[in-house]
Amino acid sequence: MSSFKSLHDYAKQNNITVVSMSIRLEETPDLCSNLIQGFTVNHIPFFKATNNEAIDYSKTEECKTIIERARTHNDLNTHLFFLGFTEYSNNLFSFLLKENMSKISAYTSEKINYILAPGTKITSTLPANKFGKMTGSSMATPIAAASYALLNNYYKNQLNEDHYIESKIILEALFNSCRNIQSSEHRVVDLNKSIEYANRDLDNIANS
Repeated sequence: MSSFKSLHDYAKQNNITVVSMSIRLEETPDLCSNLIQGFTVNHIPFFKATNNEAIDYSKTEECKTIIERARTHNDLNTHLFFLGFTEYSNNLFSFLLKENMSKISAYTSEKINYILAPGTKITSTLPANKFGKMTGSSMATPIAAASYALLNNYYKNQLNEDHYIESKIILEALFNSCRNIQSSEHRVVDLNKSIEYANRDLDNIANS
């Protein structure tokens, strides 16, 4: 936990464009909330894992702690995203839903930035230099963060490395292209759709 304090400097020195975190806040709510606040106030999108049970995450103390900070910094609302996971085909570049979804993790009753990504039987690192299958919102969170990073690179490659691209432009492309789940307000990251959205937006960005 003490190493968190140096993360902001590390991010600045290494031009970090997105942050993913799946650490629970119960034991260190102030430290973790300050960490999230520090990144998002500096316009670095922050993707936070929620919970692996079918509960209303917006009612948990963890979420309330973060949202309380968000109320004092409006920018948190556009750069902080909560991740749940779902079971369906998890091709990294095209998240195609199965006809019968068998599980969705935590949901929210409040209007906060909440999305879903693949989180079932994801290949992940394990102790002792091994790999294995894991399930949970902690698996969905890095997939969403990586999608943002890939989309960021796509914009830069299509324009040029020196062209400044605001994070809100990339976030709009990522989240405005989310796939809707039938009979639900839940939305799922779809990187193929995000690329299509970006292509329509490139001319405007290049001329801005």
